[in-house]
Amino acid sequence: MLFFRKARILFSIFLTVAMLSPGAGLAQTSLADRKITLDEALSRALVANPEILVAKATVRDAEAETDSAQAQNLPVLSAQYQYSQSDDVATQLPDANNAMVQINENLFNGGQTLSEIHRLEHLQIDAKAKAEEKRFEILAAVKDSYYRGLSAAAQVSDWAKAMVEFSRLLKLMGPKFTVGLVPEYDYAKIEISLRAYGQARLKAQAAFGHELHVLGAAMGETPPADLASINDVLAPPNVDLREIMSRVYEKRPDLQAQNEQISAQEYAVQKAKRERLPSITLEADYGYGGLTPQDMWTLGWGTTATVGMPLFDFGGISSRVDSARAKLNIEELKDEELKLKIRTEVFDTIERVKVAWAGYKAALANLPVAKRAYVSSLKRYRTALAPMTELSDAHALLIQSRLDRERSRAQYQIALTQLQLVTGDGAALRRAEN
Repeated sequence: MLFFRKARILFSIFLTVAMLSPGAGLAQTSLADRKITLDEALSRALVANPEILVAKATVRDAEAETDSAQAQNLPVLSAQYQYSQSDDVATQLPDANNAMVQINENLFNGGQTLSEIHRLEHLQIDAKAKAEEKRFEILAAVKDSYYRGLSAAAQVSDWAKAMVEFSRLLKLMGPKFTVGLVPEYDYAKIEISLRAYGQARLKAQAAFGHELHVLGAAMGETPPADLASINDVLAPPNVDLREIMSRVYEKRPDLQAQNEQISAQEYAVQKAKRERLPSITLEADYGYGGLTPQDMWTLGWGTTATVGMPLFDFGGISSRVDSARAKLNIEELKDEELKLKIRTEVFDTIERVKVAWAGYKAALANLPVAKRAYVSSLKRYRTALAPMTELSDAHALLIQSRLDRERSRAQYQIALTQLQLVTGDGAALRRAEN
């Protein structure tokens, strides 16, 4: 008896440990088994989205390139053992054995290495700005997909509600139809409408499933099972084009990246020009040497200084300078083009937010009117004061009003997200709008 009691205690401890283990926790919190919030979707995307991970790897690569260039300014210490043998009878070159430590240092190359370091430093900042730009794009994509998913889920519910409403009416009409009090057209109209509602519900369900998969791809994970609802949206901020444009250039990461490209290319031009300057290198060695390994005990040192300067290269340096200047001009023109594009994007998005907000308010105002119209038509139909066409039209108006509310809400939320994106408002993109 004592043995079984101990066995039960051990089994209970095992179950407790299994439930508290990391694997069990992951199984309980799997995306496929629960709803996901917008904040959680944004956080997961920042950690696991493949495009963001690629951007981070690009930053690390740029940092490594900069470190490599900086190392070129430092001396190189190396150990060397050399053995040479010859059977050339004419020269009678003896065998030789050398073991030494060497130091190589580029003392001066016209500042080319320094220019290359500065160029790579700006490219490193450029990579960071592009990574930030990619984060903004992914965050906006996650929010847009989330809002579309909520809209599709709400439309599934709206079509289901419409089917319930007409199904209830069909049940009320059934007994009357059997005794001939209800025209066959009315009965057929409702049946056909129910089938159409069912098809529309399936389309909305497919759209919802699509957005779940799009959201899962943006997060770099499996699609979630469902989305947690979001509270009613807030009114749009009061924005003025002139006032906002005074700050947008400083906040847009793509423009920051383009400015770094210009700075990097300026140093590329500088490096090309400095190829005309002389270069000085120094080599020093210290070690043992001898004709055979047995007598390799002669200790000595040696130094070599080399000065070089290009005199004539058939226009090679000039062509590289011209090429670097042309690329600099291209980057400057891209900068101007991007500024014009940003200004247009900001203006269009501000107007889109205003239109979407007006549409959302109109949809909210239209919905109670459509509800009253349907209730009135339903009462009139039941008392034989209104035909089926009036009731059907009133119900279609109610359904459309519900759908317009969900669609316009998503359109407004997406427009607001795009405004945050084009203005470079990273803080607003990273948090859920409640």
